[in-house]
Order: sequence, then structure tokens, then C-alpha cells
Amino acid sequence: MHSFYEPISHAKHAGMRWSLPARFEFAQDLRLIQVTFQEIRRAANFYPLCLRQTGNILDLVAILADEQGKNIHIDAAGKWATEYLPLMLRVHPFSLVRRAGGDDLLLAVTHDGGLFGKDGEHDLFDEHGKFSPATSIVLAALQTAETQRPALRTACELLATLDITVPVPSGALNGGLHRQKLFVIDPEKLAALSATQRARYVELYRSNPFALHLVEAIVYSQNNFAFRSLLADMPHGERLKQVHPSITPEPTPDDTPPAEVDENTFIDYGATLDFGS
Repeated sequence: MHSFYEPISHAKHAGMRWSLPARFEFAQDLRLIQVTFQEIRRAANFYPLCLRQTGNILDLVAILADEQGKNIHIDAAGKWATEYLPLMLRVHPFSLVRRAGGDDLLLAVTHDGGLFGKDGEHDLFDEHGKFSPATSIVLAALQTAETQRPALRTACELLATLDITVPVPSGALNGGLHRQKLFVIDPEKLAALSATQRARYVELYRSNPFALHLVEAIVYSQNNFAFRSLLADMPHGERLKQVHPSITPEPTPDDTPPAEVDENTFIDYGATLDFGS
């Protein structure tokens, strides 16, 4: 899945329509997918989660592929076979792209999947040339995810300052995944941090409680899937590169999640986006 997204404009796309994805053949070669802030706990129930390092950027991804690099979540009929569909697929064929020469983000669309064209479930624009209600819902979901990305990235970077991560061995992930720099949480190192550096562990929770909830979600997903069996073979001498060595565990006020997070009230996306009638 190597989609090209073009920014949407009324001058170019007036009269166009779009549909929600019902078949996912366009994602058959999709091996990883970004996980957004709000869907972490739900995604951890259905996919193994990893930290991914791309240059100086750390993000959270869900692994979709098996050892041969095949997306195992698409059935023979092209339907998504797993109960939870990640947000970035639920908003397909849309994404946000940065305006050339600027910092603002624009709604963009791809033709991959055949979901955008003259026919479809939803109008792209309304009669006044504004985004239709359905399109506006997708845009709002993407903007929310983008707004909360710094909080998730801050938590990922904070984990990089702790000796609790181990790289997934390149031989354990084939089908192109071996070229990715992926890291998981080592439960033994996590337990050692809690036992031998209790003050630091407590301070971490007080300064950025979401970082520990992120650790819990990643470990939970590892325990649910095959990654647990990989830990014994992982090279414990290598750790996740600290891409921001000067980082402090002090998040900005706007990025600070609530100190107490309950499973039933944790901010989360539902199973679907409701586009109304």
C-alpha cells in the first residue's frame, strides 16, 4: 500500500463522492500501521504493538503481517477479519498532508481502493462548496489524531531514555519488516527498573503517567501475541536509541493526560465512525 495523496480543493474536486472501505485488497501488502493516541488500548487487544524508529522520529505501530509479510487481517473475500479496524484505515481514502512550503495540514485523498470518484456513498462537498457533514467527520478525526500526536511522541521519546526496550531481531520479521527498526518492551528490564530504581519509576509516573500506560499497553499486546517468545533471543546489549538525549520527563500542560486512567473511561475511538444517515 503505497498511496499517493493529493490535497483536496473545490476547484479540482467539486462533484466528487466517496465511500467507506468495505473491501481491503488495497491493503494486502500493508505490514505496519500507525496507532493513534486514542486507540492504543483497543488496538493492544488485537495487534502486537511496537515502537518504530525512523531517523529521529519515534512512533507507535501495530504489526499486521505474518513472518512472510502478508497482512493476515484480510479474509478471502477482501473483508477486514479482525474486530478492530485501525483509524487510519477507517478514514481511508483520506489523510492529512502538509501544504507545500507551509506548516498547515490539508485534507487529501487517494484513488487507491476505488473509493473516490463520481460515485459513492457520500458527497465530498455540500451545496455551498464546504466539506459535507460526512467529510467533516473524517477531517475532525484526523485533526484530533494529529493534535494528540505530540503527546504520544513525547511518551515514546521518554521510553527511549529508559533501559527497558529491546530491538526485534531482523530475522524474526521477514517480508520487508526486517528493514524496520522496531522495538518492544522487555518485561524483565521493566521489572528491574521498578525494583531497583523505584524513585525514578515513581517520578516517571508522576511527571508523565501516560508513558507508563503506554508501556502497559505495549506489554499487554506482546503477551497476547507471539512477541513474548522472541524476548529470549533478543540482544539485550542493544537499546532503543535516545533520539532526544536532552529530553526531560516534563510534558507541556496541553499534552499532559489525566493522572488516573480507567479502562472504561480512557479516551478511545469506537469501533466505527458514525456518519449518520
